[in-house]
Amino acid sequence: MKALVVDDSEVVRRHYREYLDELKFDEVVEADDGFAAMMALKDFTPDVVFLDWHMPNMTGLQFLKKVRPLHPDLPIIMVTALGDQPMVMNAIKAGVTDYLLKPFNAEVLAERLEKLRGRSKE
Repeated sequence: MKALVVDDSEVVRRHYREYLDELKFDEVVEADDGFAAMMALKDFTPDVVFLDWHMPNMTGLQFLKKVRPLHPDLPIIMVTALGDQPMVMNAIKAGVTDYLLKPFNAEVLAERLEKLRGRSKE
């Protein structure tokens, strides 16, 4: 599998890389904001996107709104430290596939990916 990790924190991106390596991902591309992620999608087709909510330049929600029409079937998991109900509802309306609360570990990522696999079989 291939993943695009979009988060402005280098430390968080490093954690993703470690976790996704544990989960045997073939390729992980990192972006530090929504603009960099948009550029990455021009040359890279991930199986899943892990998307931070709060980032400079282009927020996760702004990225989601731009990408969803171009990639309607791409699984996008919004990741946030806040479980704010209106925030989650906005993401759902914009087409997010799932959301995940920080902090998390490889086991939590594995559960989310298994949930995605279950959806794709339906």
